[in-house]
Amino acid sequence: MNLQHIPTGSVLMKSYHQKEVIIGKILNCMEEAGYNQEEKNHSASLTGRMHDVSHAIYASSSSYFVTNDKRFSKKVIATYMKLDMPTKILNIDEFVRFDFSVNQSIIDLPS
Repeated sequence: MNLQHIPTGSVLMKSYHQKEVIIGKILNCMEEAGYNQEEKNHSASLTGRMHDVSHAIYASSSSYFVTNDKRFSKKVIATYMKLDMPTKILNIDEFVRFDFSVNQSIIDLPS
C-alpha cells in the first residue's frame, strides 16, 4: 500500500467505501507490522480486531472517539493523523474530564 498518494481529509470523507478500505488497510498493516499488536492467534482477539476496525471507520465521521484500549487508540491516532481526520481520541477518564464547552458542539442548537 503506497501511503503517498491516498486521499485524505475532506476528500477522503466524501466516499464512505474509500474511507472504509483505506482505514482498514492502514490498521491491518500496522497490526501485521507489529505496531502495538494485539495478542496473537486468539479467536476472540481476531474478532475484536475486526470490530475495532469497524469502530475506527465509523468514529472517523465523529468529533470524538472514546476507547480504553491503549494499543488500539495508538493505532487509530496514527491512522487519523496520516489521513488528516480531526476526530479526537479520548479514554474514559479523559472523556469524563473533557471540557466540551471550549470546543464547537457537534450540533449547533438554537438558543
